Amino acid sequence: MDGLAAEIAQHGLRIVFSNVLLQQIGVPIPAEPTLVVAGSLAARHALSGPAVLIVALSAIVIADTTWFVLGRLYGARVLRLVSRCFAPPTSACVRTSAPSRVGG
Repeated sequence: MDGLAAEIAQHGLRIVFSNVLLQQIGVPIPAEPTLVVAGSLAARHALSGPAVLIVALSAIVIADTTWFVLGRLYGARVLRLVSRCFAPPTSACVRTSAPSRVGG
């Protein structure tokens, strides 16, 4: 094993958790390769499949709950920050906050 597979085999669930959490928070790193390698290692019994699933789902729930709480507490300020960081300056979501009406 080399590269990503060796790191995941050695550090296992910590890498899966960290990678998935960072991606869900918004850091532009892919979690899919880590999950594919973790799944492959689980198939070879080098990692526990159920543990990989629980760790990945926990990271997703923690990140999504964090975004929900931030949005609930700070609403528009968080939206402006996220829009400034991730959206192009001409994005329609920055110019208007009213929902558009479809079909009429």
